[in-house]
Amino acid sequence: MNRKKFFITTGFIIAAATALACGSNSNNGDNDDPISNSNNDENPPIEDVSLTECDVNEFNWPVATLEVINNSSKASSYSITVEITDMSDNRLEEVFTFIEALRPNQSTEIEAQGLEEVSGQFKCKLLTVERLSSEG
Repeated sequence: MNRKKFFITTGFIIAAATALACGSNSNNGDNDDPISNSNNDENPPIEDVSLTECDVNEFNWPVATLEVINNSSKASSYSITVEITDMSDNRLEEVFTFIEALRPNQSTEIEAQGLEEVSGQFKCKLLTVERLSSEG
């Protein structure tokens, strides 16, 4: 396995494991804020991520476009979960994405893509954001 495939595979495994670990958390009631297990109140990872677009690709699969800016003082990796719902807030799909070793103050745009065809109107909602130092 080449190095690039190893890191992509590892990223998906970490993202899925993080999502499963956070799966018991849910946004109930009127609280639509994303969830993070971080105790960093001065610089919470949730503030590093914004949902900039919710659309479909050429296969009618949902795509959430995210802007991520590393506001921490260390290179960091991010695990992000986005929920895709219909207009009545019924969950259609949950999608994951992972960013490896984003340097301090560096930004990137990334897509979290679903694998289920959608029809009609739908919404994207940021569910979880986890930030881990890449510097050990």
